Amino acid sequence: GALIAKVVPGSPSEKAGLEVGDVILKYNGTKLESSSMLQHLVGASRIDKPAELEILRNGERKTVKVNIGELKNDMAQGGMEEPAQESLSRLGMSVVELDKEIRSLYKLDGIKGVFVQSVNNGAAKNAGIEPGDVIQMINRVRVSTVKEFDEAVKDLPKGSTVAVLIHRRNGARFIPLQVPKE
Repeated sequence: GALIAKVVPGSPSEKAGLEVGDVILKYNGTKLESSSMLQHLVGASRIDKPAELEILRNGERKTVKVNIGELKNDMAQGGMEEPAQESLSRLGMSVVELDKEIRSLYKLDGIKGVFVQSVNNGAAKNAGIEPGDVIQMINRVRVSTVKEFDEAVKDLPKGSTVAVLIHRRNGARFIPLQVPKE
């Protein structure tokens, strides 16, 4: 599914009653395999038409109707932290800060790092990195903010294999990641 990390004030999501921590499981009956899948489905939807979402909230499944609206620039920026651009373009994943809601939902108290929000095709997927992982170190550089992560990714040698320390479900482990040559 797709974890809701932020709800933009005044957005159709807020008006429909979606909350931070909800997990969208289905969009108009289509099971979501990743958060990027949700972006494609919403992007292909007609504006001002309702969409039916199946969500998971506090262990219970619910159905919510959302009227699809047009994304305005102020809404896109308002309250949404910019995902790590270097990781999106270079490694095929997006990361966000570990905020209070994510820490609570995933039981990550005391864990430092950045939260993997989505994984597309590319280096991250090939390495086995999954949405919900927390990246704590990349190429021997500790990261605890998106800015630190972007800086570490920017300096990765093209074509090299680097070690990525992730926290996943109660444990930490290193994963080798092949940096794209381009």
